[in-house]
Amino acid sequence: MDDQGLFTNTFTILEKVLDFRSQRHNLIVSNIANMDTPRFQAVDLRFEDRLRDAMEGAKSGVMRTSHKRHFPIGGQDIRFVKPDIVLSPSLLLSNDLNTVDIEKEMGKLAENNLLYNVTARILSKKLGGIRNAIEKGGQ
Repeated sequence: MDDQGLFTNTFTILEKVLDFRSQRHNLIVSNIANMDTPRFQAVDLRFEDRLRDAMEGAKSGVMRTSHKRHFPIGGQDIRFVKPDIVLSPSLLLSNDLNTVDIEKEMGKLAENNLLYNVTARILSKKLGGIRNAIEKGGQ
């Protein structure tokens, strides 16, 4: 998406957050599906810190690349932020060494779904505002 003028970084950030929320959903569902698999290690997706660092770099005027094949020259471009997949800590370790805590996973799933829906609504409102401006501007 265009990062200049009307669109700024807002759409890029919202797009990335939706992508990450979708990826996190898939990981959580995989954890739940493997709750009875011996030695399965639950994982989670962390992206907030990386996204925040990229956003702060964009605000500070740090030079950045405009294409994924360019050499990095400063702060990371928001479009190329990658999440971290981390082991999900669990105090409950079953006899089969599985680390899935079903209650914790269900809570993370509910939270992630809520945040996905909120982000989608924000994006929808932004796009609706642009559509409204175009429709009224043409009259």
